[in-house]
Amino acid sequence: MKFGLFLLLGASLVLACLGPANAVLEPHDPISILGNDSFLRPDSGVRFGSGTENDPYVIKNWIISASNGNGIHIGNTTAYFIIRNCWIENGKDLGYEGIWLDNVRNGRVENCVVKNNRIALWIVSSSNIVAGNNQFENTSQWEISCTGSNSIRIYSSNVQTEDSVDGGILIQDSYDVRIENSIIEANSKSGSIVLQASQGQAENLVVQNCRVGPLDERGCRPIKGNFSKFRVDSCFF
Repeated sequence: MKFGLFLLLGASLVLACLGPANAVLEPHDPISILGNDSFLRPDSGVRFGSGTENDPYVIKNWIISASNGNGIHIGNTTAYFIIRNCWIENGKDLGYEGIWLDNVRNGRVENCVVKNNRIALWIVSSSNIVAGNNQFENTSQWEISCTGSNSIRIYSSNVQTEDSVDGGILIQDSYDVRIENSIIEANSKSGSIVLQASQGQAENLVVQNCRVGPLDERGCRPIKGNFSKFRVDSCFF
């Protein structure tokens, strides 16, 4: 009982720090960055930075409607960047993503609210991606989908969905993925965290200090799949 109470209190602290904090958000059209040079365009949403490890491009303090395009799409880049303090919503009806990272390296997503999209955070063929202190919710598919990627860390985030076929987190054909100090509650037919290794490359996943669930009346397990080297530590179900 004390253990469960400790985790619930920890989850409350996670929720308290989610989303854009002390930020005045300005409206912005959907952002598409394809290639490193696109960070320099005036419509890239970049506030400052030069794309290096010590001075990343920073896209921050925007409110973006994804009703007519993917909220933020970054593809084919190696420059360092941060997406911070953004609110991205309403791409669900026409099948647009909230944040889509495709073949990128060296990206961070921090303190964002991404809701009512097809997928909130879609990571494809990417590496060295960190997402923390975010709220991902109410998608038509997965809140987080990670496919063919490596060196991924998700921490201190709230991942929640209403009743759906898919929902929660999908980790597919990826390795070295860590999910830490987060709440993952997907009332879906698939489960809250689904692991798929269709090409035999999905391994080294750690889920640590998370609240994961629920196990619903359909008997869906909160975490299920066929990963190798899969570890769950100090989680509450």
